[in-house]
Amino acid sequence: MNAGPDNPSEKPDSVASDASGTSGDGPRRVLFVDDEPGAADLAATHVERLVDDIETVTRLSPEEALSVVRSQSVDCVVSDFDMPGSNGLEFLEDVRAVDSGLPFVLFTGKGSEEIASEAITAGVTDYLQKGAGRDRYEMLANSVANALGHRKAERDLREVNAKVTAIHEFATGLASVTDVETVFDRTVDAAEDILEFDRCVAAHRRGDRVVPTALSESVTEGEIRTFDVGEGVVGTTVAKEETMVVDNLSVDPADPDELEDPAAPGRDPSGPDRREGAEVADPVADDIRSAISVPIGSHGVLQAVSDGYAAFDARDVEFAELLATHAADRIEQIETEDALRRERDRLAALFDDLPLPAVRTVALGDGERRLDAANEAFEETFGLSVEHGYEEMREALIPDGADRIDPEAALDRDGPSRLEVRRRTPDGLRDFILHVIPVEQTQETVIYSVYADIGE
Repeated sequence: MNAGPDNPSEKPDSVASDASGTSGDGPRRVLFVDDEPGAADLAATHVERLVDDIETVTRLSPEEALSVVRSQSVDCVVSDFDMPGSNGLEFLEDVRAVDSGLPFVLFTGKGSEEIASEAITAGVTDYLQKGAGRDRYEMLANSVANALGHRKAERDLREVNAKVTAIHEFATGLASVTDVETVFDRTVDAAEDILEFDRCVAAHRRGDRVVPTALSESVTEGEIRTFDVGEGVVGTTVAKEETMVVDNLSVDPADPDELEDPAAPGRDPSGPDRREGAEVADPVADDIRSAISVPIGSHGVLQAVSDGYAAFDARDVEFAELLATHAADRIEQIETEDALRRERDRLAALFDDLPLPAVRTVALGDGERRLDAANEAFEETFGLSVEHGYEEMREALIPDGADRIDPEAALDRDGPSRLEVRRRTPDGLRDFILHVIPVEQTQETVIYSVYADIGE
């Protein structure tokens, strides 16, 4: 048996191939165990012809078979029941001690309700009786195919859950990052560790250029370059902010791999933009065959490449886009925080140097304020400082009977407010134009109140 990828068995009547699915990691290995000489080989031959993408291994005793389970990758076991030294159910117990989820099909000539009941109780995947004729082997093939399909589905689910959890942890970790370059670095690391992309580049959009910022250790400086927005796969991804998947970047007519099926069975035709090499710019490295290019919002692109044909499938696209979305969200937060910080610093500098009286307060909610600072001109004009506190300063400034400004109303306005007010000063009552300027910051809202004396 042992039909490998370079020596596939012919399957003229593949009755079970639809149910089996494919693992994507080479042929699945099915272990047949029967002490009767030739019985395991016969069953393996039939099943291998009827089920796609498998290779078979045969053994004559449970002891020999258990050694295979322990030392090799096995995806399904087909076992006889009545064997010297250990029956099929005892062998099942030994197998499950090694791999608790390994599919186990009992295929036996010792058919009885008692054995069937014991087998089901013991947790066999399926129980089939041997018999003459092709139909028994077709039933066995269907049972094996279904068992392999379920095992693959369980593995896929575990893989998906593990990646979703890891991407969530990646996003959580980004919350502590305070600079954009580190976000790009961590995105490449996550693409390698979580998505298992081994050749990655993250590029940052700077104006009309897309500049490589972070790259895998396996990618050299000679393999990357800066692109114009709209140029090649990288530039097009940034320009359109849409994922691109290129199945064949460079085609060599002399390459026997050109015989690979370009239709890529199993791919979703409604998925992301897929192109051939002639439609995009030549890659920098000569050995690149396929690529996935995912926008990081409007900020840049994450690209992974492979020397294999059509190396990236729909699931790769889905997880890469999720990763890039988290990176884009954090970059936007960092840029917003940086902009607010610059504005705060600018206003703080303006506040200190302003020749007009000005006071800075912090909104605490429910109309409450905290006095944060008063500039020198304010202290000279009104004879008050931050040491007096917000409420004390408010009572000292506003004359009896004067209209009082609703703090919440000032915050609800879209922009600055301009009001004519009367205030107490050491020289008596004076009229001012009051400018109320609320500034939203990351953790709080700061309000600047600036007074211009009408009489001056």
